[in-house]
Amino acid sequence: MVTETGVIKEIRGDKALVVVQRGSQCSHCSSHGACSTMNKKEMMVEVINDLHARTGDQVEISLPTGSFLKMSLMVYFVPVIALVVGAVVGGELAPSWGYEDPTLVAASLGGAAMVAAFLLANRFDRGLASRSEYWPRITRLLPASPQPCDNK
Repeated sequence: MVTETGVIKEIRGDKALVVVQRGSQCSHCSSHGACSTMNKKEMMVEVINDLHARTGDQVEISLPTGSFLKMSLMVYFVPVIALVVGAVVGGELAPSWGYEDPTLVAASLGGAAMVAAFLLANRFDRGLASRSEYWPRITRLLPASPQPCDNK
């Protein structure tokens, strides 16, 4: 399970907006559709609030590993496979289309296949937005961190 901790900024029905410190794994994350960057160090994540947490609560949020892997495959692996298959097919078809050097056809067809795969992944991502198993959830309420004393 992929987990992060954050603080609830806002409640919206059965969902909550959680401010999370951006970690190094964010650069590789495929769930960017549920996140919005506030700045380089923080981001806002919309999560399912099954635990009825309230604004200001510190929480742990999680995304099941299976969901994370499926989304990662769609975003990273499928476009790369489409690029390679498109390039190979383009290289094989180029001579029959009258091109002596198949490089341009291979690159063009590979690029087109990769763009098509990204468009398909985008559609796939929009379809997943309606399925709750692909949304991060609040899995635990954390104890409030002690506030620094300002007595002098």
